[in-house]
Amino acid sequence: MHLPPLILALAAAAALTACGGGGPDGYYNQMTRDQQRAAARDADTAARVKAAIMADVRITGRASITVSVVDGVAELRGEARGPHEQTLANEIARHTPGVRRVISHLMVN
Repeated sequence: MHLPPLILALAAAAALTACGGGGPDGYYNQMTRDQQRAAARDADTAARVKAAIMADVRITGRASITVSVVDGVAELRGEARGPHEQTLANEIARHTPGVRRVISHLMVN
């Protein structure tokens, strides 16, 4: 699948944001290497889930959906414009490599 540059830029920004602090006193710098790798892996997974949701034009409320991943558990928040969109977003997350489980807090509008 080819993703537009805007989607890739959003995914990269989400990945960097999810890593935390970043400065000399940032949380990321206080983590062990294994914790850093796990956090980076989760941030990458979250960015891929978000990019896949953003790329699916069948989900009209896709911009309002936020994704976070911790230890392979994806958590979706925001609004879906109907049960069908909620199901699509959950399925996209579930089928993204690196996701072990999906917790959906999507509100159907």
